[in-house]
Amino acid sequence: MNTGLVAINLPSKLQSIEFATFKGCYHLKNISFGKNITFIGASCFENALNFFSVILPPKITSISGNCFKNASLASLEIPESVTTIGVMAFEDCHLPEKLTISAKIYNVDVFAFHGSKNLKVIHFLGITNIAYTGFLECQDLVEVLLPQKGRIGYDCFKGCKNLKFVRKHMTSGYNELGFQTNAFQDCINLQEFPFSYTYSINDELFKNCINLQNLDLEKTRYIGSMAFYNCSNLTCVHIADNAYVEYASFQYCVNLKYVYLGKFCKLYPDAFSDC
Repeated sequence: MNTGLVAINLPSKLQSIEFATFKGCYHLKNISFGKNITFIGASCFENALNFFSVILPPKITSISGNCFKNASLASLEIPESVTTIGVMAFEDCHLPEKLTISAKIYNVDVFAFHGSKNLKVIHFLGITNIAYTGFLECQDLVEVLLPQKGRIGYDCFKGCKNLKFVRKHMTSGYNELGFQTNAFQDCINLQEFPFSYTYSINDELFKNCINLQNLDLEKTRYIGSMAFYNCSNLTCVHIADNAYVEYASFQYCVNLKYVYLGKFCKLYPDAFSDC
């Protein structure tokens, strides 16, 4: 550990930085990576707390686990070469207000951005998988732009209490984005969900999203247990033909006034109880 280190200039011949190399460099402000670096090890900049700027080298393919955990980044540029973001890579990290995840990144791993601070807007240009708990409890997050295809893991945005807008890319065609259990639970400021072509709404997906309002679910065939439990501002719902509406799906939606049911829907016990 070197707590007095302020700036680093790495040589051009260097190809890798190993595990925890600069962990705990609390005063680090600037780093210049050599252009031939292909690997940065786990926990490499963990606890680097002095708002330093990072332009990652152009040949790395992944951001390792814990790499910037509890660090403070004034700016961050992720190169097109990166395809994966590892476990807890930016957990509890102070990030720039806006972050763009390129279409080349196909996986954001578990707890990758858990508890990150200051991040308000994140745009995904295309991604295959955001693992469970990927953005759990990112309290400053306000807007997320999601791609048309991929999987959003369970608890992914759970507890993002300031998240208001979940948007989609303005492209035509069928939405193939899947949302797993609890992905937006306790997002108490979430106002809209524009993915009307989503085939399945899984269990507790929007539980306690008390500011969620009108919903168009006319293409959704399955609404899971407690999916909209206690969505107390929900006033109007359109449900598709042949849809399954599971146990307590809309329980305690106390302001729900209009439900437009399609033909041959199956309603399970307590689907609309206490509305």
